[in-house]
Amino acid sequence: MSRGFNTNVRVGNRLFHVQTEDRGAVHAKIDTAVYLEGRVIHRHSSPYARLDGTADEQVQEQHRGVIEGLRAGSIVFDGASAGAAHVAPETKLAGGISVTLLNPKSWVSSGKADLRVEVRERGDVAAPIAGARVEVRLDGVTPPQNHEAATDTSGRAQIRFPLPSAGVGAATLVIRAIAPAGESEIRFNLRAKAKTPAAKQ
Repeated sequence: MSRGFNTNVRVGNRLFHVQTEDRGAVHAKIDTAVYLEGRVIHRHSSPYARLDGTADEQVQEQHRGVIEGLRAGSIVFDGASAGAAHVAPETKLAGGISVTLLNPKSWVSSGKADLRVEVRERGDVAAPIAGARVEVRLDGVTPPQNHEAATDTSGRAQIRFPLPSAGVGAATLVIRAIAPAGESEIRFNLRAKAKTPAAKQ
């Protein structure tokens, strides 16, 4: 059975989170995301090297390669290498889009999820983005939960789905927005026996 890896990597005074996931035989690819302060700053995807077996070794190799690239300063995001200490995170993450969960305290009710999400441009105007694709998934639950919707003219989308009968426990809620102007992702670690998500710092 294929798996995923999650590792925190400190480079200078910055703490990156590296997550590599096997998307399964249906998609036949492996995705790695690098997070800084809760936002995705780098992505790397690769197709299965072989389709007749598990991809465990390839997942581990890709995860290790991204970590080594971060430490060596060879991974580039928004025009700056990970080792370029003179480039502030705020500068590298400027522009693009932002995604917000509008009801973080009330999105769970009676065993169902009701997520109200807003996608806007970054910057002073912060205009709403219509037609952005919003992907929602729950990591660490059985069966896996993956849902998506598109934002309306006000930049908002509503995604509803039943939660697993066993509950969400210590799962992770991931909300990702994709638009021509860029991508943005937020993550919440769900506390056991709690109805509200705690944002990962």
